[in-house]
Parts: sequence; structure tokens; C-alpha cells
Amino acid sequence: MTIGGDMNSFRSPQDPIFYPRHAFLDDLWSDWQNSPNGKSRCFIATAAYGSDLEPPVRFLRNFRDNVVLQSRFQKPFNTILNVYYSFSPPIADAMYHNNAFKHIMKYSIVLPFVVLARTVAFLINPFIVRKSRS
Repeated sequence: MTIGGDMNSFRSPQDPIFYPRHAFLDDLWSDWQNSPNGKSRCFIATAAYGSDLEPPVRFLRNFRDNVVLQSRFQKPFNTILNVYYSFSPPIADAMYHNNAFKHIMKYSIVLPFVVLARTVAFLINPFIVRKSRS
């Protein structure tokens, strides 16, 4: 069963699901190619959401790379990031092994931080929030 198009020909340009799915995959591929190794991880957010491909984790990574690290606060934020990268892997590991701790961290720290970052991004530039969802 197909939504549209002839699936026997291995083409699906008439399939309405084809374009959004491939646009999302192209966006993920672009993010993966453009992120430097080791710098792309948001350990605690990834542990909270279960994947670094989840939209809130991708938003935080984009906010870090495209807003904060491009601002005049880059130097102090790099110091904060170095501290974060030193203590966050053990916390993320504990979150992977303890579901209750994972939920506590997700809803008491990560989710409020995502909301705060989205608010700041919207106040700085209303198009950043909309652009990151595509």
C-alpha cells in the first residue's frame, strides 16, 4: 500500500511523505557533517531525550553553536562548556542506568533550560526558533 506514486518503480516523487522525510534526513546529514567531533555532544540532554537527534537536543546544539558561541559571550561560555564537559558524562551515564533519575533531570533541568534557550533565541531573533524546527 502506498500513499501516492508507484512504489514498484523505486521512485516516490509523487508520494507526499517523500519530501518532508528526505528534507529532515538532509538536515540531519548536514548537522552531522558540519559538527566538529567531540563538540557536538550535549551529554545530559541526549541522555534525557534518548538521542542526540531529538529536536530539543538539536535545538540546544544549534543554540550553542550559532547563537552563544557567535556572541560576545563566547569566551566565558567556552569556560562553562569545559566545566560542563568535565562533569556531564558521568551524570549522563547515571541517567542511562536509572530511569527515575533520567526523568528528574529531564523535567527539572533540561526541559526548563530548553524553554529558556528558546525564549532567549526568540527574543534575539524570532526566526531562529522557526528555522531550527525545519
